[in-house]
Amino acid sequence: MENATKALLIAAAILIAIVLVSIGVFVLRQGQDAIGSVNMSESEILAFNSKFDTYAGTQRGSSIKAMASRIWIANKELGDNADVVKLNVDGHQVTEGSDPDVVTTKYYNVTITKSPSTGLITEINVEPIE
Repeated sequence: MENATKALLIAAAILIAIVLVSIGVFVLRQGQDAIGSVNMSESEILAFNSKFDTYAGTQRGSSIKAMASRIWIANKELGDNADVVKLNVDGHQVTEGSDPDVVTTKYYNVTITKSPSTGLITEINVEPIE
């Protein structure tokens, strides 16, 4: 009888260990899903964002066109598995590869939105300054 009790205790300990490992794997996968499909280091994220951080604030229309070009190139580098950078001009989303409807000699206010989970820039909004 004593051996049966020890065997049951050992089996219970093994079962508890398996459950704990399963919970650990589940939590790890949930964390990876929260990060998204982009597997970039912090320095890679900073390098990616630095391509666009310089455009924040007041810019001429010619700079907006150059920024749009950089966005399309960066989106191709990110690939299909990642969140791409969206460009909105005066409340309208600019489709990838198209030229934004801006006047090169006018000034525009550029605001940048970053993903709270990855830190990557996900959206750039351009509004004309009247």
